Amino acid sequence: MINEHHLKVERTARYFSLGNMSDSIEEVWFVLHGYGFLGDGFLKRFEALEQENRLIIAPEAMNRFYLRGFFGKVGATWMTREDRLNEIDDYVGYLDRLSQTIFSQLKRPPKRTMILGFSQGTATASRWLSMGNVEADRLIIWAGGLPPDLDYEKHRDKINRARPALVFGTADEYISREDFDKEVARLTELKINFSSHEFDGGHEIEPALLAQIWEGEAK
Repeated sequence: MINEHHLKVERTARYFSLGNMSDSIEEVWFVLHGYGFLGDGFLKRFEALEQENRLIIAPEAMNRFYLRGFFGKVGATWMTREDRLNEIDDYVGYLDRLSQTIFSQLKRPPKRTMILGFSQGTATASRWLSMGNVEADRLIIWAGGLPPDLDYEKHRDKINRARPALVFGTADEYISREDFDKEVARLTELKINFSSHEFDGGHEIEPALLAQIWEGEAK
């Protein structure tokens, strides 16, 4: 008979930062990459948004793999369907510990905190905000959606306090207009107080729109 067991072990996680850890930091952004990215490559998409008072942190998922075959370019994934509940618990714990580490290095708590999830990272970001110990002023759901398995009766208030924004590129090769409209309808039915935004582009970060959403200027 085959029996399944679990054993907690120590892992070394990797993350990347954009901006200097200084007394001038007033904003902290946590940006969670999509499937197949690495943290540094994803963080490059935010270089145009670097400011003296802003620290941008890109955690890297701990499940790495070769994107093609057995060598070459490497990517990472937050989870698969295999042993998924433990995978979720592990990355929520990892992200909690990371945020605590970052905040402990600041002279004072940041005035504003953002959590952004991109593609696969949207589910990771949503679960972390809901199930973890972090608080955020904005939750940005970019090129994805909130996971269907969250207990929204339990977590709705915390999600709504983060003023979630749902962002869609009209030329996204992975998300259709129908997919986006269905997510808008689902979140409306779940009584999530979100804003929705579109841009002319594909499966990518649009820095100008992100800046507008963050500053409350986007329509």
